[in-house]
Amino acid sequence: MKKFSDEELEELLFRTLEWKGQPDEALNIALKKQLLEREKGANRANKKEKSIWWLPALSSIMMTSTTILCLIILAINPILTSLISFFLITTNASTILLTLIGVRKFSLKKEAVL
Repeated sequence: MKKFSDEELEELLFRTLEWKGQPDEALNIALKKQLLEREKGANRANKKEKSIWWLPALSSIMMTSTTILCLIILAINPILTSLISFFLITTNASTILLTLIGVRKFSLKKEAVL
């Protein structure tokens, strides 16, 4: 290996750092295309996610059903039980409606994933 003097080495470094050329446009486009293809391939590999868009509605249905069942079993006051059940069913319907709105308008199926 050739030994460079300090002056030669300085000159080589200076010339290297002064280079202000641009890479070939075709090469630049090809490299960008390859990079995008790699990113798409990586995204496809990570697409083993499961959508949980249905979870809010299901949890609401389960909690409401359990509460109404407990109220019916205890049956302390039939009128109070009916009013509370009506309130819970109305709340449950609104939760289901909000979940459906989230699916349609805000892409909940794509965003809510594990």
